[in-house]
Order: sequence, then structure tokens, then C-alpha cells
Amino acid sequence: MSRGELGRSSGGDLRLRLVLTCAAAAAVHLLVLIYCDVTYVPPLLEPLPTSHVYLFSAADSNSAFARHIGLWIELADPSRLIRPRSTLLDAPRPVALQPLPAEREKMDQPVPGSHDPELFPVRPVDPRNALWLPLPPIPPPATAGLQAPVPPESVAEFDEALSRRLPTPWKPPMASVRLLSETGPTIVRLAVDARGVPCAVLLQESCGERRVDESALREIQRLRFSPDPGSLVTWGRVKVFWHFREQEAP
Repeated sequence: MSRGELGRSSGGDLRLRLVLTCAAAAAVHLLVLIYCDVTYVPPLLEPLPTSHVYLFSAADSNSAFARHIGLWIELADPSRLIRPRSTLLDAPRPVALQPLPAEREKMDQPVPGSHDPELFPVRPVDPRNALWLPLPPIPPPATAGLQAPVPPESVAEFDEALSRRLPTPWKPPMASVRLLSETGPTIVRLAVDARGVPCAVLLQESCGERRVDESALREIQRLRFSPDPGSLVTWGRVKVFWHFREQEAP
């Protein structure tokens, strides 16, 4: 036998073996599917939650059940479980007032007497034997010397910061008021800028007359001070001691 024939015979045997192997495997699978019972387990499904509603009433036909329900209703309000040991008595009826007898009213009235008894008897005094003592002199009141003297003319007092920048002294005008005892000095807070012009005029203390205070503010607003480029604003205080005179009655 030649080499060609040997190669062809070996190739045919290999193909035959492969076909027989595939046929045997198919037959085994077919037998398994026929004779073996394969069961598939379905996945577990949880049941859906359900809710139940129960209605209870104290008017239930079952007496025991209704009694228990009534107890739970009373437990919701503890004050309903508190009961007094003894029953409450009825409130007493009002008693009508009786008028007092007339004889008792007469007994309560005071008995009028001829004269009241004297606790300290006073003897008659003879004016001729009386001792006369002179009364001491009455001292003047303590507030007599507290009234501030009225200056002969109106005077303005500037503090040191403003007096250095005031070129000429300022003389306030004379004012007239109704009552001298109700007046006093006018105190003004003043701010002067670098040019010497008042930029703020504030009333710190009134003299007691609004018209006089307003005139002081107007006059101080018109004042002119010496310029000071080194300082932006100079604050100071002005006291105006007025020469008051009483107004004549119309």
C-alpha cells in the first residue's frame, strides 16, 4: 500500500470518529431532557402590607366589651376617674334677714346728757395777773440772699479757645423780661471754622426766656473771628449774663 492510500484512509477514520462523537453527545443530551425532570424555582415575592381598621364603640351589644371601652375612654380624661368619697350635699337655701326689734334700736341710742364731763378742768384767768412776753423777731427767709445780682450791663464770657480768636470784645444787648426771679444766664456751644465764621451754634442752657435765647443765638451767629488755617474747627462755650429789666405793664 502506498503512502497516498495510507493518508486517505487515516483522514476518513478521523472524520468518522468526529461524527460518531457528535452523535453520541446529542443522544446523551436528548436522553437527559427526556428522562430528567428539571424544575425552575420562582423568585420569592413578599406580600404587600395590608392595614386593618377596627371601630370600637361604648354602645356595643357585648356588655363586657362595652365596659372595657368605657374604661379606656375614662382613662383618656383622668379627672373623670376622681370621685368624691361622700355625696355632695345640697347647697343651703338663703336665709331671709329679719329686721331688728324697735326696742333694741332705742337701747342702742346714746342717752343725751346735760353736759360732757371735763377731762382737764380750766380755771378762769384774770388778765391783770397774766404775764406778757414779747415774740422773737422773725428771721429773713434762707432763700432771700440766693437771688443772683443783676449785672449793670449784659456781659459775654468766652472760653480760652474762642477768646484767642475774637478780635474785638462782644457786648450783648440788654433784654427785658417779666419776672427777674425766673431768669439766668444763656450758655451757648459754638464751633468756628478755619475762616473764622461760626458753623454751629447750639443752645446748651436757657436763661428762662425763649425770646432772649433766640436773640443770643442770632447775635453769636453774626460774630466773626480771626482765621486760623491750622485748625479745621474750634469748639468753645459762651456764657451770656444778661442785664434784665422788668417789662412795663401794658
